[in-house]
Amino acid sequence: MVFAGDFAQLPPVNKKRLYDTTIGLKGRTTSQQHDAIGKTAWHQVTRVVLLRQNMRQRHTSAEDDRLRQVLTNMRYKECTNSDIDFLHTLVVEHSSKDNALADWKFRHASVITGLNAHRDTINMLGCEKFARDMNEQLSIFHSVDSIGEGDDDYSAQKTPGRKRWITNIKQSTREMLWNLPHISSDNIPGILKICKGMPVIIKKNHATECGVTNGGEGVVIDWIDRPILDGKRALDVLFIRLTNGNLEVNIDGLPPNVVPICAESVNIECELPDDSHLTIKRQQV
Repeated sequence: MVFAGDFAQLPPVNKKRLYDTTIGLKGRTTSQQHDAIGKTAWHQVTRVVLLRQNMRQRHTSAEDDRLRQVLTNMRYKECTNSDIDFLHTLVVEHSSKDNALADWKFRHASVITGLNAHRDTINMLGCEKFARDMNEQLSIFHSVDSIGEGDDDYSAQKTPGRKRWITNIKQSTREMLWNLPHISSDNIPGILKICKGMPVIIKKNHATECGVTNGGEGVVIDWIDRPILDGKRALDVLFIRLTNGNLEVNIDGLPPNVVPICAESVNIECELPDDSHLTIKRQQV
């Protein structure tokens, strides 16, 4: 058996790591017994392979190497004074006279936020700003949503058991699902606004061997879409040119480093405006 894990991740909420010394001392509850079984399985591991190559930061300058080491030390809570000094060199002070962040190269740079709600607002405003700066027209694409048969009245009592997925949804329900905040739809948006040249971040490991990984950066080159209801359109394939890898990717029929990201169908639980929940199937890039 081969399995993967991350030793630098936090333990589960209100739980302990399987290799915690207190695991297995008590077995009064079912949870404690499950933990003890997990620890027993952990002790049967005979070989560990540590993966050290960083697949997201692979540039080769001295500063890039330094940043990679700092990130590794930070994950294990082992930062040195030298690491802290290096991080301070990357801080733009509010009193800075050169106003470095006004440089054009930072105008459309990625932004890391603490809350998904902040991320969504920045993305919404950033899409409009980028299209305006580049004199491009934003194209709007909607997801293709399906709900369980009989669930269109989402305020009614739901019947348990397997249901047939249907796309014939009331317009009011469809519009409500499309306009939910991303945080209320498992971070899979109902509406995407894009234009050619727009910088994007890949949010899933599609093909790690080609650098199409979670956190990978690129720019929109083109797309394939199709009409759906009421004159709206849905994305089938989005073509992205990768920009943050040192490995050239060549796919037949596409320019170098251009990769397709296809729409996928996933089941998600949506939190509705009345605080009720509805499970839907959403197809989106």
